[in-house]
Amino acid sequence: MAKGICGGISMKTRFGSRPRSRKAVSQSLEAIILVVVALSIVAVYAGWAFGVFGRTVNSPILTVAGTPSVQGVSSSNPTLYLSIRNSGASPANITQIYVNNVKVTLSSAQLIQPGSASTLIVPLGNSFSLQQGSTVNIVVDAGATTLSTSALVES
Repeated sequence: MAKGICGGISMKTRFGSRPRSRKAVSQSLEAIILVVVALSIVAVYAGWAFGVFGRTVNSPILTVAGTPSVQGVSSSNPTLYLSIRNSGASPANITQIYVNNVKVTLSSAQLIQPGSASTLIVPLGNSFSLQQGSTVNIVVDAGATTLSTSALVES
């Protein structure tokens, strides 16, 4: 063995011939894998939370525009006013509306085109005992999708 200045071992023997440690490579690879897994979990959760998964591209997406209200309660002719926006890719054909779990008959189906909004004016008749200041639950059925909201009962 050649003697050198580093404790009796030559520089070549001390630094050049030993096998390199792979421990640092595996820790960095482990960190990269953990980051990728964490980002994919976040992406799946965000997709679930915002409704990206499970919704087809060609379905209507209904949202309430404004505040729904029931007016005309004091005149015994209550009428529901509900503005709905379709932000989906296909038309929404509203066929049924339920107020407090009671089906209200529409005079005709309402068609809302993609990217547009429409105000539904639905006479409720005398079948509801509504009090001013209360709220009613509303479910709008458009076939492929439904919209649930509540409306304030006004004068």
